[in-house]
Amino acid sequence: MKFKALFVTFNIVLIVSFLTIFLLPFFILDGAFMRDFWLKNWYFGGIFFGVLAIVNVLFLSQWKMLSCLEREDWPALARYLENRVMVRKRFTNRFVRLYCDSLILLGDFAGIKKLSEVLKTGKPALYASFSPRFAAAAILAGDYDRAHALSSGEVTGTDANVAEWRAFYAAFSRYLAKRFDDAADALVALASTARDPLIAVLSGYLCDTSMSRNCADRASAFAQAAEEARLRVGAVFTETRWKGYIDEAKADMQIVILGKLITEATAWLFAVPKR
Repeated sequence: MKFKALFVTFNIVLIVSFLTIFLLPFFILDGAFMRDFWLKNWYFGGIFFGVLAIVNVLFLSQWKMLSCLEREDWPALARYLENRVMVRKRFTNRFVRLYCDSLILLGDFAGIKKLSEVLKTGKPALYASFSPRFAAAAILAGDYDRAHALSSGEVTGTDANVAEWRAFYAAFSRYLAKRFDDAADALVALASTARDPLIAVLSGYLCDTSMSRNCADRASAFAQAAEEARLRVGAVFTETRWKGYIDEAKADMQIVILGKLITEATAWLFAVPKR
């Protein structure tokens, strides 16, 4: 739905709801009773209009950003968010996420690098939570060494999910740089124990395919880890449910970046074993 239509519809629904609640009883109950009711509960009307005003102010304050999103005008959105984030220092999770995603869509990897450096020094906790996204952008740019530095550097305050994604990108960046021995231990561990099913499947797929070919001396360990990943995830997800899970996950830009790998790993996960 268009944001303008949503804005108008929202206001209409609120106003009609208010009129229904406050005026409909007038036609059902005694007029004197309603007059007494309104005199005693007039503040409900004040609360309603206060809420309506606050919601509209918040909506209108984001109008330019919403308009850019509606038009898919990524250059305009990036300029707007650059002013909010980099100039006015509005380092909120939502603004930083949208700014980073708009830069990825524009292929502005220098801008992403600048953003990551600003957050690293000024907002280390926010930098830590976005470090997997920065690593994914570096992988998209083909800068595997930077991706490894972003995902393996010391950070504080990350939750378990962010820590797993950092571990995956640290290993995946070594894999892409063809430093297979450096990636091996992490990929085996993630395939066997990762709580995030997507990380487990991606790691298991890499173990069962390229890693087995490039580190033949550890083929049995890779095969065991891959089978563990397949069994753990397969016990929870049907193919239909898994595709729904992936479609929902694609709301995250870093998942979009891994799209080709995810498609291959999905085919591997539900492939019929050869006899």
